[in-house]
Amino acid sequence: MSVPRWVPLLGAVKQEVEDTRRHLRDLRDLPMEHVQKDMEAGKQGGGMISQILRETDQGDVDSEGRIHRLKDMASSTYAASSETTASTIATFFLVMARNTQAQRRAQQEIDSVVGRSRLPAIEDRGNLPYIEAIYIEILRLRPPSPMGVPHRTAEPDHYRGYYIPQGATVVGNIWAMTRDERVYPEPEEFKPERFLNTNMNINDILAYGFGRRVCVGRHLADALLWLTFASVLACFNIEKEKDEQGNDVDIPVLYSDGPGTFS
Repeated sequence: MSVPRWVPLLGAVKQEVEDTRRHLRDLRDLPMEHVQKDMEAGKQGGGMISQILRETDQGDVDSEGRIHRLKDMASSTYAASSETTASTIATFFLVMARNTQAQRRAQQEIDSVVGRSRLPAIEDRGNLPYIEAIYIEILRLRPPSPMGVPHRTAEPDHYRGYYIPQGATVVGNIWAMTRDERVYPEPEEFKPERFLNTNMNINDILAYGFGRRVCVGRHLADALLWLTFASVLACFNIEKEKDEQGNDVDIPVLYSDGPGTFS
Protein backbone atom coordinates (compact mmCIF):
# COMPACT_ATOMS: atom_id res chain seq x y z
CA MET A 1 0.00 0.00 0.00
CA SER A 2 1.34 3.42 -0.94
CA VAL A 3 0.93 6.06 1.77
CA PRO A 4 1.28 9.73 0.75
CA ARG A 5 3.93 11.62 2.69
CA TRP A 6 1.46 14.39 3.53
CA VAL A 7 -0.68 11.99 5.63
CA PRO A 8 -0.10 13.02 9.30
CA LEU A 9 2.13 10.68 11.28
CA LEU A 10 2.05 7.93 8.69
CA GLY A 11 3.92 10.12 6.24
CA ALA A 12 6.57 10.90 8.85
CA VAL A 13 6.92 7.23 9.68
CA LYS A 14 7.23 6.35 6.01
CA GLN A 15 9.93 8.99 5.50
CA GLU A 16 11.86 7.68 8.50
CA VAL A 17 11.64 4.14 7.15
CA GLU A 18 12.88 5.29 3.75
CA ASP A 19 15.77 7.21 5.32
CA THR A 20 16.73 4.20 7.43
CA ARG A 21 16.57 1.92 4.39
CA ARG A 22 18.86 4.28 2.48
CA HIS A 23 21.40 4.39 5.32
CA LEU A 24 21.38 0.60 5.62
CA ARG A 25 21.82 0.25 1.86
CA ASP A 26 24.81 2.61 2.02
CA LEU A 27 26.27 0.60 4.91
CA ARG A 28 26.01 -2.54 2.79
CA ASP A 29 27.00 -1.22 -0.63
CA LEU A 30 29.45 1.68 -0.31
CA PRO A 31 32.39 -0.22 1.25
CA MET A 32 32.19 -2.87 -1.47
CA GLU A 33 32.03 -0.25 -4.20
CA HIS A 34 35.15 1.39 -2.75
CA VAL A 35 37.02 -1.94 -2.71
CA GLN A 36 35.96 -2.79 -6.27
CA LYS A 37 37.15 0.58 -7.59
CA ASP A 38 40.51 0.13 -5.87
CA MET A 39 40.94 -3.37 -7.30
CA GLU A 40 40.01 -2.23 -10.79
CA ALA A 41 42.64 0.51 -10.44
CA GLY A 42 45.26 -2.08 -9.47
CA LYS A 43 45.42 -1.13 -5.80
CA GLN A 44 45.99 -4.02 -3.38
CA GLY A 45 44.13 -3.18 -0.20
CA GLY A 46 44.71 -5.09 3.02
CA GLY A 47 41.12 -5.25 4.19
CA MET A 48 39.02 -8.36 4.72
CA ILE A 49 36.95 -7.96 1.55
CA SER A 50 39.98 -7.21 -0.63
CA GLN A 51 41.73 -10.30 0.65
CA ILE A 52 38.74 -12.58 0.08
CA LEU A 53 38.23 -11.26 -3.44
CA ARG A 54 41.89 -11.84 -4.29
CA GLU A 55 41.93 -15.37 -2.88
CA THR A 56 38.75 -16.55 -4.62
CA ASP A 57 38.34 -16.67 -8.38
CA GLN A 58 41.49 -14.57 -8.86
CA GLY A 59 39.68 -11.44 -7.76
CA ASP A 60 36.73 -11.83 -10.14
CA VAL A 61 34.51 -8.97 -8.96
CA ASP A 62 31.63 -9.85 -11.27
CA SER A 63 30.33 -12.91 -9.43
CA GLU A 64 27.01 -11.44 -8.34
CA GLY A 65 26.04 -14.06 -5.79
CA ARG A 66 29.43 -13.97 -4.12
CA ILE A 67 29.41 -10.17 -4.03
CA HIS A 68 26.03 -10.17 -2.30
CA ARG A 69 27.27 -12.60 0.35
CA LEU A 70 30.41 -10.55 0.93
CA LYS A 71 28.35 -7.39 1.30
CA ASP A 72 26.14 -9.07 3.88
CA MET A 73 29.12 -10.43 5.80
CA ALA A 74 31.01 -7.14 5.84
CA SER A 75 28.01 -4.98 6.78
CA SER A 76 27.14 -7.37 9.60
CA THR A 77 30.70 -7.01 10.89
CA TYR A 78 30.50 -3.21 10.76
CA ALA A 79 27.09 -2.94 12.36
CA ALA A 80 27.31 -5.61 15.03
CA SER A 81 29.85 -3.87 17.24
CA SER A 82 29.43 -0.17 16.51
CA GLU A 83 26.62 0.78 18.90
CA THR A 84 27.53 -1.64 21.69
CA THR A 85 31.18 -0.59 21.68
CA ALA A 86 30.32 3.11 21.51
CA SER A 87 27.82 2.72 24.35
CA THR A 88 30.37 0.98 26.57
CA ILE A 89 33.02 3.62 25.89
CA ALA A 90 30.50 6.37 26.70
CA THR A 91 29.70 4.57 29.96
CA PHE A 92 33.41 4.45 30.75
CA PHE A 93 33.72 8.24 30.46
CA LEU A 94 30.58 8.77 32.53
CA VAL A 95 31.73 6.43 35.28
CA MET A 96 35.26 7.83 35.40
CA ALA A 97 34.01 11.41 35.65
CA ARG A 98 31.78 10.43 38.56
CA ASN A 99 34.43 8.30 40.30
CA THR A 100 37.66 10.27 40.40
CA GLN A 101 39.14 8.18 43.21
CA ALA A 102 38.95 5.03 41.10
CA GLN A 103 40.34 6.97 38.15
CA ARG A 104 43.37 8.16 40.13
CA ARG A 105 44.05 4.65 41.43
CA ALA A 106 43.97 3.30 37.88
CA GLN A 107 46.35 6.00 36.68
CA GLN A 108 48.77 5.27 39.51
CA GLU A 109 48.74 1.59 38.54
CA ILE A 110 49.55 2.45 34.93
CA ASP A 111 52.35 4.82 35.95
CA SER A 112 53.95 2.23 38.23
CA VAL A 113 53.70 -0.68 35.78
CA VAL A 114 53.94 0.89 32.33
CA GLY A 115 55.53 4.26 33.05
CA ARG A 116 54.89 7.45 31.13
CA SER A 117 57.09 6.90 28.10
CA ARG A 118 54.58 4.71 26.21
CA LEU A 119 50.95 3.66 26.12
CA PRO A 120 49.71 0.45 27.75
CA ALA A 121 49.85 -2.57 25.44
CA ILE A 122 47.85 -5.76 25.52
CA GLU A 123 50.97 -7.49 26.87
CA ASP A 124 50.65 -5.35 30.02
CA ARG A 125 47.15 -6.57 30.76
CA GLY A 126 48.11 -9.27 33.24
CA ASN A 127 50.06 -6.72 35.28
CA LEU A 128 47.23 -4.17 35.48
CA PRO A 129 44.59 -5.87 37.66
CA TYR A 130 42.78 -2.67 38.62
CA ILE A 131 42.33 -1.64 34.98
CA GLU A 132 40.95 -5.14 34.37
CA ALA A 133 38.57 -4.75 37.32
CA ILE A 134 37.32 -1.40 35.99
CA TYR A 135 36.70 -2.95 32.57
CA ILE A 136 34.72 -5.90 33.97
CA GLU A 137 32.77 -3.73 36.42
CA ILE A 138 31.68 -1.30 33.70
CA LEU A 139 30.32 -4.17 31.60
CA ARG A 140 28.54 -5.49 34.69
CA LEU A 141 27.13 -2.12 35.69
CA ARG A 142 25.82 -1.16 32.24
CA PRO A 143 25.75 -4.09 29.81
CA PRO A 144 25.21 -2.59 26.34
CA SER A 145 22.69 -5.29 25.41
CA PRO A 146 20.85 -5.79 28.72
CA MET A 147 18.44 -8.44 27.43
CA GLY A 148 21.04 -10.28 25.38
CA VAL A 149 20.13 -12.36 22.34
CA PRO A 150 16.95 -14.47 22.51
CA HIS A 151 17.47 -18.23 22.60
CA ARG A 152 15.15 -21.01 21.47
CA THR A 153 14.71 -24.24 23.40
CA ALA A 154 15.74 -27.35 21.46
CA GLU A 155 13.68 -29.62 23.72
CA PRO A 156 11.10 -29.28 26.52
CA ASP A 157 12.43 -28.34 29.93
CA HIS A 158 11.33 -27.67 33.51
CA TYR A 159 12.78 -24.90 35.65
CA ARG A 160 11.67 -24.13 39.21
CA GLY A 161 8.20 -25.44 38.62
CA TYR A 162 7.78 -23.86 35.20
CA TYR A 163 7.30 -25.92 32.07
CA ILE A 164 9.17 -24.57 29.04
CA PRO A 165 7.97 -26.18 25.80
CA GLN A 166 10.21 -27.05 22.90
CA GLY A 167 10.66 -24.14 20.51
CA ALA A 168 9.92 -21.50 23.13
CA THR A 169 11.82 -18.22 22.93
CA VAL A 170 13.80 -17.61 26.10
CA VAL A 171 15.29 -14.21 26.88
CA GLY A 172 18.30 -14.23 29.19
CA ASN A 173 17.90 -11.13 31.36
CA ILE A 174 21.53 -10.04 31.61
CA TRP A 175 20.51 -6.86 33.44
CA ALA A 176 18.92 -8.88 36.24
CA MET A 177 21.83 -11.33 36.39
CA THR A 178 24.34 -8.52 36.89
CA ARG A 179 22.20 -7.13 39.71
CA ASP A 180 21.90 -10.29 41.76
CA GLU A 181 22.75 -9.01 45.25
CA ARG A 182 23.83 -12.49 46.32
CA VAL A 183 26.67 -12.25 43.82
CA TYR A 184 27.15 -8.48 43.55
CA PRO A 185 26.42 -6.65 46.83
CA GLU A 186 25.24 -3.06 46.22
CA PRO A 187 24.81 -3.77 42.51
CA GLU A 188 24.00 -0.16 41.56
CA GLU A 189 27.33 1.04 42.92
CA PHE A 190 30.51 1.17 40.84
CA LYS A 191 32.93 -1.05 42.75
CA PRO A 192 35.75 -2.45 40.64
CA GLU A 193 37.27 -3.91 43.80
CA ARG A 194 34.71 -6.70 43.62
CA PHE A 195 36.66 -8.15 40.69
CA LEU A 196 40.14 -7.94 42.19
CA ASN A 197 41.82 -11.24 42.99
CA THR A 198 39.37 -13.20 40.84
CA ASN A 199 40.14 -15.61 38.03
CA MET A 200 37.48 -14.41 35.60
CA ASN A 201 37.97 -14.87 31.88
CA ILE A 202 36.09 -13.50 28.92
CA ASN A 203 33.51 -16.29 29.02
CA ASP A 204 32.53 -15.20 32.54
CA ILE A 205 31.55 -11.69 31.42
CA LEU A 206 27.77 -11.84 31.08
CA ALA A 207 27.60 -8.80 28.80
CA TYR A 208 28.94 -10.92 25.92
CA GLY A 209 26.15 -13.46 26.27
CA PHE A 210 26.41 -17.19 26.72
CA GLY A 211 25.77 -20.52 25.05
CA ARG A 212 25.72 -20.96 21.29
CA ARG A 213 24.59 -17.37 20.78
CA VAL A 214 27.52 -15.83 22.63
CA CYS A 215 28.93 -12.72 20.92
CA VAL A 216 31.14 -13.97 18.09
CA GLY A 217 33.20 -10.78 18.17
CA ARG A 218 33.80 -10.82 21.91
CA HIS A 219 37.56 -11.31 21.67
CA LEU A 220 37.95 -8.30 19.38
CA ALA A 221 35.62 -6.17 21.53
CA ASP A 222 37.38 -7.32 24.69
CA ALA A 223 40.81 -6.22 23.44
CA LEU A 224 39.49 -2.99 21.90
CA LEU A 225 37.65 -1.87 25.03
CA TRP A 226 40.46 -2.76 27.41
CA LEU A 227 43.05 -0.93 25.31
CA THR A 228 40.76 2.09 24.97
CA PHE A 229 40.17 2.32 28.71
CA ALA A 230 43.85 1.86 29.56
CA SER A 231 45.08 4.31 26.90
CA VAL A 232 42.62 7.04 27.89
CA LEU A 233 43.52 6.69 31.56
CA ALA A 234 47.21 6.85 30.69
CA CYS A 235 46.80 10.16 28.85
CA PHE A 236 43.88 12.08 30.31
CA ASN A 237 42.10 13.16 33.47
CA ILE A 238 38.34 12.81 33.02
CA GLU A 239 36.61 15.51 35.04
CA LYS A 240 33.21 17.11 35.46
CA GLU A 241 32.47 20.50 33.96
CA LYS A 242 32.79 23.50 36.28
CA ASP A 243 30.12 26.16 36.80
CA GLU A 244 30.83 29.90 37.04
CA GLN A 245 31.69 29.52 40.73
CA GLY A 246 34.17 26.74 40.02
CA ASN A 247 31.96 23.98 41.42
CA ASP A 248 31.51 20.62 39.73
CA VAL A 249 28.44 20.30 37.55
CA ASP A 250 26.84 16.96 38.33
CA ILE A 251 26.38 14.53 35.47
CA PRO A 252 22.98 12.81 35.47
CA VAL A 253 23.00 9.09 34.70
CA LEU A 254 20.65 9.01 31.73
CA TYR A 255 20.51 6.42 28.96
CA SER A 256 18.40 6.14 25.82
CA ASP A 257 16.43 2.99 25.14
CA GLY A 258 18.21 2.32 21.87
CA PRO A 259 20.78 3.60 19.39
CA GLY A 260 20.63 7.19 18.27
CA THR A 261 19.05 8.27 14.99
CA PHE A 262 21.01 8.77 11.81
CA SER A 263 22.07 12.33 11.09
